[in-house]
Amino acid sequence: MNRRRFEIMYEYLSINDEPKKADLLFLFGGITMPEIWGKAFNLFENNVVKNIYIAGGVGKELAKQRNQISEAELIKKYLVERGVPKKNIFIETNSTNTLENVIFAHEHICATDQVKKVIAVSKPFHMRRILATFMKNTRNIDVLCCPPNISYTELNNEERKYQWNRMIGEIGRLIKYAEKGDIEKCNIPDEIVSYIVE
Repeated sequence: MNRRRFEIMYEYLSINDEPKKADLLFLFGGITMPEIWGKAFNLFENNVVKNIYIAGGVGKELAKQRNQISEAELIKKYLVERGVPKKNIFIETNSTNTLENVIFAHEHICATDQVKKVIAVSKPFHMRRILATFMKNTRNIDVLCCPPNISYTELNNEERKYQWNRMIGEIGRLIKYAEKGDIEKCNIPDEIVSYIVE
């Protein structure tokens, strides 16, 4: 695995804004990277946000485990156990992908005038697609992308190959979903596009 290519791809996909006071923290479901949950808790604990919205139904990983609890419910349990009051957590358990996460949230919470600024928390390489999805499907909402700080420099070859394949998949989704009209079109450097056609 070419380390420089890995870094270029990661830097492009991972948007990392400075956290600022926001009306809502939007936590995207997922159980393969618990650092995401910790990031959400830290932002709440440091009074950057008062309310957390968790989106996620029964995803692939939970389905494999024959577990019928949704990702949102699982993450809510984690946050409540660490002291986040239940009244400050809102969950949505029907969505199964990023587009549905954003659309369902916009219909129920983000569509109100009370939500003007959102902090999005998810996997680092998921952030560009999240931002593009918000830009296409919401109005008058300022989105800050605040993934956990995860270093990929110490990954072994097998782990690096897995992450590389995940990032290649993200680039494909950015292209495909923009063509479908689901997300805003992203300006993807030609060098990165060349990685996915080799």
